[in-house]
Amino acid sequence: MMPSEQYQQSVGSVDSEILETEGASHKAWSVDLEKGGTRVEGEIEKGIDGINLDPYPNLDYINSEEEPASYVNMQVRDAPDGYPMLARFISSHEDGYIFREFRCLQSRTLLHMQDELRALEVQLHRMDQYDAKHRAIFLKTREMDDDRLGPRGRLMEEIAEKLKKYGELLIMSNDLANFDRPSRFDIQSLDDFFRAKEPLLRHERYIGCESDMITLKAGRDDAWLDRVIMRLLVKYNCAPLRYIFANAHTKTHADSKHTALNLFSIARVHFLKMVILILLMLCLLCLPLVPLYSWTQEGPGPADGGKDSAAVTGQTLAKIMGLIVACAFAFGVVLSVCTRAKKHEIFGSCAAYMAVLIVFMTST
Repeated sequence: MMPSEQYQQSVGSVDSEILETEGASHKAWSVDLEKGGTRVEGEIEKGIDGINLDPYPNLDYINSEEEPASYVNMQVRDAPDGYPMLARFISSHEDGYIFREFRCLQSRTLLHMQDELRALEVQLHRMDQYDAKHRAIFLKTREMDDDRLGPRGRLMEEIAEKLKKYGELLIMSNDLANFDRPSRFDIQSLDDFFRAKEPLLRHERYIGCESDMITLKAGRDDAWLDRVIMRLLVKYNCAPLRYIFANAHTKTHADSKHTALNLFSIARVHFLKMVILILLMLCLLCLPLVPLYSWTQEGPGPADGGKDSAAVTGQTLAKIMGLIVACAFAFGVVLSVCTRAKKHEIFGSCAAYMAVLIVFMTST
């Protein structure tokens, strides 16, 4: 027997088994759409690993006493294990909006559609070349070409449909690529939840694909200082810290069935970061003024024929410029670790800061 015949027989046997299984399942169950119930006509289907596979009861009944708030505002600890609990945990904290981008699948699909368009492009080119030699008149009129021939028109419709899908996928891929990447701390927090609760089976866990993750949180403003504060809050978690950094919303989702979930308010963490940033800016602006003023007043005496000003020596000028450069460097470091300012913004801010110190030095 030829291999192809064996393959056809095997495929035919698989198809027949599928049809028999589907027929048996259709015979086994009959759904009464009017009453919403189910009844068993044949032998009751056995459960998988002891799990009851009975169909759902009527899901369309109306309960006038059930309020939407009872399930819309459900807390994490009250949600059933599995996808319901995971969804509640993700929705309870905006930093948990982390999902896969499927970048490889997008690239594979784009490449597939691109080559399909290439094949259609080759067909159109060959069609044009043939008509140019044998019936050039059809290349000058679309209406006559569609009425007399038609293949070119159908080919153009197919090209237009595939171009539309190709362009939509390109735009979608570009939009997904513009999403921010989640911070390592956010991924670690979600991974800790997966390890503690195991909401999904192992083969459905997606949190391990770190390079393929995006976050839906808009306008992320977390810098190095934010992540350090969050790590310290998690490491030294205690009742006073939870009282200060957890608001009413996060407190309702704080503890769950198995382990404690400590969800801190991002707004309060950002407020603490702003306080630290303002204090650092004030220190960098005020503290250098004291040595600058004292150094500008040093000197052997009047430098311009009797006026009451001190001559600045080369050594004093070197100390002043060294202090200004060091303070400007510290200013730039603070901006880079405490904010998400871009490089040109940090450069402009440092230049303005140095200008303020130089103006103070010259005025004194």
